Amino acid sequence: MRHGKKKKRILIYNKNYFDMTKTYLSPDEIISITADYFRIAPELWLNCSRKREYIKCKHIAMYCFRQFTDLSFRDIGMICGGKDHATVMHAVKKINGFIDSYEADRKEMELILKIMKDKAEDNFTKYITYNTENV
Repeated sequence: MRHGKKKKRILIYNKNYFDMTKTYLSPDEIISITADYFRIAPELWLNCSRKREYIKCKHIAMYCFRQFTDLSFRDIGMICGGKDHATVMHAVKKINGFIDSYEADRKEMELILKIMKDKAEDNFTKYITYNTENV
């Protein structure tokens, strides 16, 4: 296929793969938590809309993917609507800048991160309980 068109790569992720990540949060849970926090349906911000509230939600979700999973920039971009890895890098850098610069944004991120950490702890407890009962 030297001279032909390149095949488009499609990432399909398995929810069970994420059971053993560093904090026990799946991509669906991260998307759900950020969408619920901003009161936006996940289908709306996963599309190509450039509305400010959708972009902020998407950027925060990308930042949380980096914080709570071992996913690469490319994988995060594919989950968040087929975005390029550079878009994810820009989003993470932008959210880091907001956290460092603005008190309101720092408090908002602390609250979102606390919600995610609580969910991760619940998942971890369920995982440990399930595995100790089945031994």
